[in-house]
Amino acid sequence: MSIDHNDIAKKLAILEEIAALISRSHELQDTLDHVCRLVTRQMDCDVCSIYLLDETGENLVLTSTEGLDPASVGKVQMHVDEGITGLAVEEMKPVAVKNAAEHPRYKYFPETQEEQYISLLSSPILEQGRPLGVINVQTRDERQFSPEDLSVIGSIGTQVAVMVQNYRLLQAVNEHKLPLGPPSRATERQRGGEEGRHSVVRGIAASPGIAMGTAVVVEEGDLMQLFGVKEFVEDTDAELYALDQAISRVRDEIKDAELRIAERLSDEEAKIFSTHLMILEDEGFLGKIREAIRVQKHSGLYAVRNVVAHYVQLFEQIDDPYIADKIADIEDVGKRMLNSLSRKSPDHKRKKGERGILVATRVMPSDAIEMEARGLVGMVSGEGGADSHASILARSFGIPGVVGLENQLRMIRDGDFLIVDGASGNVYVNPDKEVLKEFKRARRDYRSAREEIEGSTKAEAATTDGRRIRLMANVSIIADAKTARTYRADGVGLYRTEFLYITRPTFPTEEEQYKVYSQVIKNGPDDLIVFRTLDAGGDKYMPQLKGPIESNPVLGWRSIRVSLDLVHVFKTQLRAILRASTLGKAAIMFPMITNLSELDRARELVEETKAELKREGQDFDPDIEIGMMVEVPAAALLADKFAKKVDFFSVGTNDLTQYTLAVDRNNQRVAGLFDPLHPAVLQLINLTSKAARKAKIRVNLCGELGGYPEAIPLLVGMGFDGISVSPTSLPLVRYVIQALSAKDCEQVAKKALRFGTRDEVTIYLRGVLAGLDLPELDRLR
Repeated sequence: MSIDHNDIAKKLAILEEIAALISRSHELQDTLDHVCRLVTRQMDCDVCSIYLLDETGENLVLTSTEGLDPASVGKVQMHVDEGITGLAVEEMKPVAVKNAAEHPRYKYFPETQEEQYISLLSSPILEQGRPLGVINVQTRDERQFSPEDLSVIGSIGTQVAVMVQNYRLLQAVNEHKLPLGPPSRATERQRGGEEGRHSVVRGIAASPGIAMGTAVVVEEGDLMQLFGVKEFVEDTDAELYALDQAISRVRDEIKDAELRIAERLSDEEAKIFSTHLMILEDEGFLGKIREAIRVQKHSGLYAVRNVVAHYVQLFEQIDDPYIADKIADIEDVGKRMLNSLSRKSPDHKRKKGERGILVATRVMPSDAIEMEARGLVGMVSGEGGADSHASILARSFGIPGVVGLENQLRMIRDGDFLIVDGASGNVYVNPDKEVLKEFKRARRDYRSAREEIEGSTKAEAATTDGRRIRLMANVSIIADAKTARTYRADGVGLYRTEFLYITRPTFPTEEEQYKVYSQVIKNGPDDLIVFRTLDAGGDKYMPQLKGPIESNPVLGWRSIRVSLDLVHVFKTQLRAILRASTLGKAAIMFPMITNLSELDRARELVEETKAELKREGQDFDPDIEIGMMVEVPAAALLADKFAKKVDFFSVGTNDLTQYTLAVDRNNQRVAGLFDPLHPAVLQLINLTSKAARKAKIRVNLCGELGGYPEAIPLLVGMGFDGISVSPTSLPLVRYVIQALSAKDCEQVAKKALRFGTRDEVTIYLRGVLAGLDLPELDRLR
């Protein structure tokens, strides 16, 4: 097996050909056979075989092969603790053997006639970290498999995994014996009375900005109620024709959405739409719909609604987080089909050219992704928080949003005119002319001020007396990295890797992480990219972390504690980051370090991972920088000792404030007490900065405090080398920095640190800001 390591186009062509093959195939066995033939032809190997795990998950069964005796298909099987093939499942990573017969795990099956093949590469087939089987390639000649070989086969395995899992899932439902009847009617969300016609409702500020438009209410549950579906029809042929036309339109929609998400986020996140396409093409799913039309004379809309509801009911009976994800996929496809059949989208009540605001009990990630394309300019949700998947996407796309309205959502009707203030968390329902006039003025001023600032500031964030401040971006997804480049960031000060984990029920594989991290480096600023390792737990729910409910999760099993306990998960992430480090300047940063032993152990695991990669012949940056977050008082108080063991500090003021003041910022009853300008918090921040300067290491700040204009003179005066903020805040922070004198800021910091109350600090810093030449600032506040 040989691949031209410099010919990336060839590798991509192979993957694209397999993707195309999978997309147009419907039978599992036929598709697997085609994949095996394609791999042997395109990758110059003599054998390609696919083994799938049986229902017990303990035995690997030869399911398809090109090169081995075809009579052995279905007959050859082995336990997962047997053979080199089983080893790939056990270790959850590719196993490459130059001479298979000499390997201690070699297991010979005479019926396959494989004794003529010398070298073997076994790669697990993983779907979101869950093993489904193994793909093997073998050669007659002895070969040394390269890292690129492993990467290609791993990617092919990922493509096959999506197809296998979805085929099995749909097949299980198709064979289910439950009767196909109408679903139980969901309780309709109660509407507000006339007293709610002019009102203000308050939720959680999820994405800043001001949006105005018509409410597009997406009902949850009863799709019949939403579309006014009739049950029976006379002309079934016309219904079947309309169904086929709708399927064609939906197929085009999904493919367009897949391209958009791949451009904005990553190929990994775009896989959701591959699943949608497979559902749309499944003959069992479509067969049930067609049968309902042809035999029971149901209308197309009624048939789609019932079949989708039937699948959802079946999936809800299965206690499995992976299946729970498939419920959302089925519902998404169903909504698209209903929209297409009715020839109207959920925003059909909007007038031509009118902008809409999505209103839903729960906003799905795909809804957030497609808001921009549908002309939706705002988001209002009954559920969710500021860190939910949909909220993160809305911020990245610059779409104002308010979430967590709960029962207040019933006060909004389809077609109401709304003003969404994403900064305050307020939603104005059918506001009067004076309120509307004021918000239009505020929005004009905001946009005008931003344009002035973005157009007038120089690329470099430097004070009037020449001190340069490294202005970086906090990034969650690839779209953020692209925005950071657009706003001329001096790198990424914080890449939140946990976003990759919270969007799936199992841990992402090394290859999945490597692809995303690589794209962040390639699409982000041409400077340092700081990857914070998994910050799990606390208020960041991750379905992979099963265990007893903690009474106080913010003080429990989270962040670096999780990583040091789940070493295999931690090292998988470290491998991906280290491999990606060859593509640009990267750094590793550990979250929530509280004692020296945690830092020592984390660094040991980095060195162990480097040694493993070196033995495998994998490239990485051997001098990659290691830093740590300072976000608990213990770390700040011991900063002088930590500074001797890292290359840089990054002060996380959000958690540092929470832990110092004993305030849960997500608790509305005490949220008013959360203030990073509290004197105690400032003392800890200053202590950290002093320790860094004494040890001659960099110190950055990556919390919300960095985006407060009044705090910027204070941070410059404390000696911070860099400030990392959300990408869209970069122009404002640069604007303020360029009006400052570093020497004057030192005096500001000395005075601010003498105050004993937060009110004294705030009043003083606002006074300092008011004395600067910043004419556009008031229009942005």
